[in-house]
Amino acid sequence: MPRKNNTSNQETKKQELQFEELNSFEILRAREVEYNGRKSVLADVKLNGVCVYGVRAVTYTDKRDNKEKDFIGWPERAGKDKNGETKYYKVAYMALSGEDQQKICDAIYQKLDG
Repeated sequence: MPRKNNTSNQETKKQELQFEELNSFEILRAREVEYNGRKSVLADVKLNGVCVYGVRAVTYTDKRDNKEKDFIGWPERAGKDKNGETKYYKVAYMALSGEDQQKICDAIYQKLDG
């Protein structure tokens, strides 16, 4: 069986990606944790009525416009692939637009501060 071209598969996946509609969200808990000298913000978030525990709010600097932006890191668990190498598997995931992710991250930081 011929192997598929990975590049065309990735492009197809990007074209097919549709964002979920975010009807409601609530930040149940937010806390700052430190692991191996790096600080991280973890939160428990209720998205459209479903609770997701261990969501990470991640801040990065966009190289295109040099501005700080945020995105959501979904909870993962370590496992093994068929070769025995460590691989991380998402426990929960919701395809959200950048604007929705920014709204949720802002709410997480507000909950953390107040």
